Amino acid sequence: MGKSWLTKSFLFIALCSFSFVLAILIYIVFYFLMIPPTFYRMPLFFDFSSPYPVAMVKLPCKKLRYMNQLEGTLHVCFPDSPRNMNLGMLKFTLELLDTHETLFYSRFRPTILRYKNDLEIKMETWTQLVFLLFGWKVSCCIVFFLP
Repeated sequence: MGKSWLTKSFLFIALCSFSFVLAILIYIVFYFLMIPPTFYRMPLFFDFSSPYPVAMVKLPCKKLRYMNQLEGTLHVCFPDSPRNMNLGMLKFTLELLDTHETLFYSRFRPTILRYKNDLEIKMETWTQLVFLLFGWKVSCCIVFFLP
């Protein structure tokens, strides 16, 4: 009598564990196959041959859903160099084109680079020298563009 109770409880625990693991696996498969991703990260490569630098990126249209609201952030890193100091105001333009190259969204945003004095640049360079030498860190000024 004691063995049948032990066997039944072991079988019950095994079935519950199997059901739990199966439910998690089904959820993971459903999540990755059916729910579209909400975050994309794409590198921008600017073309400096024109009078103004231009970068074109093709969005993954097959992964984007119709009538969903989109948000975008542009993260630009300007190297800390004497040439980039005191640049003044910059203007970023975001234009969205459809597959027929028709403009359907345009946004302009001005920005300015944060000024760093010589002492601050020297202190950052000396405190992060090892990381800069091995390429683990890049000395730059970061600009965020929120359309």
